[in-house]
Amino acid sequence: MFFPASLKQAKTEVLNGTSILPGDLILPNEKRVHFVHKFKYLGSIITPLLNKDAKVEARINKAKSLMGIARTFFDSKDVNKRTKYQIYVASPLNTLLWGCGNWNLTKRNPDRLSSFHHEAFHRILMIIWQQVREKHIKKKEVRSLLCNIPKINAFITKRTAIYIGKVTRTEENSLPRKFLAAWIRGSQKNGAPQLTCNNNFTKTICRILLLDKALSNKSALLREWIPLAKDTNNWQAYIDNYFEQ
Repeated sequence: MFFPASLKQAKTEVLNGTSILPGDLILPNEKRVHFVHKFKYLGSIITPLLNKDAKVEARINKAKSLMGIARTFFDSKDVNKRTKYQIYVASPLNTLLWGCGNWNLTKRNPDRLSSFHHEAFHRILMIIWQQVREKHIKKKEVRSLLCNIPKINAFITKRTAIYIGKVTRTEENSLPRKFLAAWIRGSQKNGAPQLTCNNNFTKTICRILLLDKALSNKSALLREWIPLAKDTNNWQAYIDNYFEQ
């Protein structure tokens, strides 16, 4: 299985969906075409599976790098926990979740992001895993020590809801707006279907509206939530209310 070529710095690469990479292809003009298992395009890592596994791993590595750079700051006893919390959210966490509003996440992806999230708490609070095992410290207790910082899912839901609101308020003929109600005609392949962005949009909408305005079903029908999302202040109030909870 082959995917269209990508042009990058005058070098042509072709994404190959097989397990074995063929040799380079030489074109008549003596240009060399490289076959790869993944490539980066417009800031996104493209793979044959068309999921976010590689993207998530890359984001985690970048966030870990920032945690290492800020080690002296997070280890300082002269800096209070509130300031450390704000810096963590503004830098490593922001890098970790950059662009997550339109990710099609599988179950494994949030688990990996959550794992980094809690490792960062332990690093900032200087709690070692031996203490966690011996004292049976729960994750909720660790979060409470760092200004009751929310779970990673709450941050993802907030960013996704903000993205949904912006898309809803664009022109009706814009592609992002059209994709909110798009579907593919045709039979599904065998096995569990891969999640789409709209699956995550639906879950996000149900979460932020559950407290004040429950939807008629879990499908998040457009006619029920789009009028709410078009009102910027109203939609932001739903997001803030969810995040505070």
